[in-house]
Amino acid sequence: MAWDIERVQQRGVSHMTEIEEIQSTLDSELRKLKIEIRKTAGGPLFTKETTFGEVLELHPQGREILAQFHIGGCSSCAVSEVETIEQGATAHSVDMEKLLAQLNRPEEAPVGSTSQITAQFVQFPK
Repeated sequence: MAWDIERVQQRGVSHMTEIEEIQSTLDSELRKLKIEIRKTAGGPLFTKETTFGEVLELHPQGREILAQFHIGGCSSCAVSEVETIEQGATAHSVDMEKLLAQLNRPEEAPVGSTSQITAQFVQFPK
């Protein structure tokens, strides 16, 4: 009986890990889709609602640009990936408009087209 419970627990942990990996992949794809929508709409790619996680994942020079504004480079200026540019700019006394202008410069365009969400991302463990 104890062995069965342990086996079920191990399978449960394995399934949770797979679900977390799927969720992470879907979150990443969603961030890319948001950028594609902004590109198509013709507006700025990065806005005050953009999270630092999106910047770091989608902008090839995101980390460097944030470091120029002393955001996220050390423990005293760390930010959360779910924190928005607006929240971070306020917390770190950064000129948000200058930061957005730098992120949205054409020569520093974000990562290209989104990849299609394939069946592997919607298959759930049995």
